[in-house]
Amino acid sequence: MIFNTQHISSSILKTSASACVLFMLVGCVTGQDAAAPTAKPIDAPKMELPKIDMPQIAAPNFQMPVINAAQTSSNTDFFTEKRVHGYRFSDAKIASVPIGASREKVQSLLGSPSTTGTTGNHTYYYISQMKEQTAFLSPKVVDQKVLAVYFDGKSRVSRVANYGIQDGQIFDFVSRTTPTGGDEMTFLRQIFKNLLSDPTNGKP
Repeated sequence: MIFNTQHISSSILKTSASACVLFMLVGCVTGQDAAAPTAKPIDAPKMELPKIDMPQIAAPNFQMPVINAAQTSSNTDFFTEKRVHGYRFSDAKIASVPIGASREKVQSLLGSPSTTGTTGNHTYYYISQMKEQTAFLSPKVVDQKVLAVYFDGKSRVSRVANYGIQDGQIFDFVSRTTPTGGDEMTFLRQIFKNLLSDPTNGKP
């Protein structure tokens, strides 16, 4: 099959010319350039950070308190702690021990004694001690009591004494007397040695 190349070329040129004319006519009708449209850049809104005014804080002004001698005693009381060790009986509790009571009765009222006398009829001793500590200082014994319950030969209560320190001496606050010498006095002096070395600590 033989093609007429001259006829085909003439047809292609006529078709191309018609397309160009049509494209120009469309551009004239729409009022736009025949060239391809170009995209316009979009202006993004500008963001402004809010302005924050930080408050000005003044430096604290510390002032050390001035403590005079008159205030010292009252201020130290705030840091003073008192603790009681051992037995501490009220006058009413001591009075509740009847003369003639058995050892079992005494223990039911007062509990087991701190120690007992090794001579005679084995006296019951109930020992208490009050210590005072101020701030970080070492504890100091400020008061001490020894409740003594004496028994007769039948193991019945014959007498009750409550020993402490008064005016720098060992004193019985039940009979309101000062005990005399003897083995018991040596024992009591050993217990009250801290207060006897500093009689001003003794309190009735």
